[in-house]
Amino acid sequence: MSADGGAVVARARTRIRVVHALADIAVFAPRRTTVDRWRRVVKGRVQRLSGAPRAAVVTLDAIGKDRRGRVVMTVQTAAGWRNGRLTGARWWLYDIAADRSEPLSEVARGACAPMHVSVWRSRVAYGGTADDDACARRTDGVRLSGPDGTRLVSRLEPAEYPLALRLRRDTLVTFAGKDARESATLQLVASDGSRCSREFIPSMSDQTEDSNFRVRGAWLRGGELVWWMDSALGTQSSTGSDLLLAARIGNGCSVGHTGSFPRLERPKRIDPGPIAVDGETLFYADSNTLLRRPLAAMASLEPPPNDRPAAAERLVGTLPITKAVSVGYATRTADEPEVRGYGPTGLTTAKAASRTIWYRYTAGESGPLYVWATQWTWLDGGLPTGAFAVFRGSRLSPVTNLPHPYRNDIDYDVIDVVAGEDVLIGVGCDTPGPCFPAFELTVSRYPPGCDATYCPSDGEPSTELASQRTTGSRSGSDLSATQAS
Repeated sequence: MSADGGAVVARARTRIRVVHALADIAVFAPRRTTVDRWRRVVKGRVQRLSGAPRAAVVTLDAIGKDRRGRVVMTVQTAAGWRNGRLTGARWWLYDIAADRSEPLSEVARGACAPMHVSVWRSRVAYGGTADDDACARRTDGVRLSGPDGTRLVSRLEPAEYPLALRLRRDTLVTFAGKDARESATLQLVASDGSRCSREFIPSMSDQTEDSNFRVRGAWLRGGELVWWMDSALGTQSSTGSDLLLAARIGNGCSVGHTGSFPRLERPKRIDPGPIAVDGETLFYADSNTLLRRPLAAMASLEPPPNDRPAAAERLVGTLPITKAVSVGYATRTADEPEVRGYGPTGLTTAKAASRTIWYRYTAGESGPLYVWATQWTWLDGGLPTGAFAVFRGSRLSPVTNLPHPYRNDIDYDVIDVVAGEDVLIGVGCDTPGPCFPAFELTVSRYPPGCDATYCPSDGEPSTELASQRTTGSRSGSDLSATQAS
């Protein structure tokens, strides 16, 4: 049992970067490595993938079930790369428990081989083309093959991304976009025998910067899509976001409200994960350890526990403290103090957050205390980058008048506290629906990017902040809206 309550499944010699799981069978490995480094977990035993196909290029794409109901992975092999295209591409089904492979005859090979394939029993979904220039029969979009023939279910191009296609029974979801560097979104493209064109919100994500809050994985369980969003902001730590969301897929193409699961806390968290959802079990990696823990049967549509100042969550530990927080379905009542907004360059707005969550910190020593909440994904509503505010005293007086001071594109508040004094912190959004994009809330003895030994001048960001400036200072047209419907 780990410190966060997860049961240890396996340990690896290196950091685990990829995890697939289905029917209590798991496959995990470092990223961008040979099949010799992959491992499978069957009935609790950790073993090599000795029976996986061998080639110069081997890519394990999606986990599913074959016609016999056995858990398999789709595997693409190729002779190599030429001018950015795969040569000699071919697809296989790898039976994980039996540790053996067989060719997947339902899809083309060579230049016309698809780039992504997902299988479920007698159905095969595929999209993309290994070599667009050399394939005379190239077909755009996503196709679904089954007992009733093959049909085009979407003209969207699957992204060049590991979670590009997810097929379960007759439900198919694609991660659509030309490649992983562009904005991409999870789209329901087939369900209950119907063609669909429904976007899962907030799944749209700007793939340009790895630190952006974006989709990192997606899974179908029963009639529900679960997806994982995460960021690598980590201005003072690698806390990340680890937000699991879900939406129910109904009859035809109907999609229910987006809900969330309790946040996953990983003490030795690496960025950006990984995790995998297998029904009501969550597999996740913490450095070189694979763990598992129960996952709720349904995502929550309720406000978070710290929806009110009286129920503010206490921040404890040695400063600096950085915590990933999500406003979600939080509300705001008339008796709550206003959390006023700010813009991406420190300019204030007159808008107050309509959804707020609350945190409380008790000062351990006297002196200046710095507080900030960063959120780099453009939001719908009146506060494009959200809002935060710091209050003190029984009357909950705001610490500063607007605008917040800011340095290196990060707005902050500073307050002189005495040991034992309580400080209340509000974080909020003004959105028509739940506000899921993650903030990172930081409480520190020093301004953003500074520590006890060094504080760069404004415009000379620390190494950690340098990669964020390009993301945080973009115009609204360049940032993706991730607001829930």
